[in-house]
Amino acid sequence: MEAKIDDRLQDLLSNNREFAQTWHNPFSMDQMRAMAKKSGVSMLILTCLDPRCIPETTLNTAFRAGMIRNAGGRATPDVVKSITSIRTLVDAKAVFVLHHTDCGLAHITDEEIVADAKKRTPGAGKEVDEMMQGEVRGFGCFREGEGGLEETVRRDVEWLRGRKVLEGVVIRGLVQDLETGLVRVLDCGEGSGEGKL
Repeated sequence: MEAKIDDRLQDLLSNNREFAQTWHNPFSMDQMRAMAKKSGVSMLILTCLDPRCIPETTLNTAFRAGMIRNAGGRATPDVVKSITSIRTLVDAKAVFVLHHTDCGLAHITDEEIVADAKKRTPGAGKEVDEMMQGEVRGFGCFREGEGGLEETVRRDVEWLRGRKVLEGVVIRGLVQDLETGLVRVLDCGEGSGEGKL
């Protein structure tokens, strides 16, 4: 198994060497910070790590938005830390929560993840159980039908809007249909203490 993984890593590194032949470093961080300040609207997109969901392409962000990715594009304490860091770096004014159809988290349950993790790593049972505790419980699994996808976006937007440290940040919800590629804005209401774009 490790040999197959190492072979795949070598393939990726080969791809990278090919990519690097035409790579031109677009901007330094100082330049990016200056551009964000000049534009007045620095944005972040919280999205899924699914390789089919690529806001850089589908929304043509062209260095105008940073990406925060995790399984399902779900709002978690770690996401709040990332947003807080980027606010300091480039004064991020907006966060767009972007979930998509046919998400992997709609095909499994929290219970399946817990059972699988404990089976694969029996010594990590306590650590796995702790992942099911706290303010954001579980792994963010949901059922797509009957409004489940839209509801996850609304819950994540509402949860982020409730973080005091994000006061003044505009937070909006989006859904991408992977069949058509189209992204639509969800009505998530207005957040109190939310900034204006």
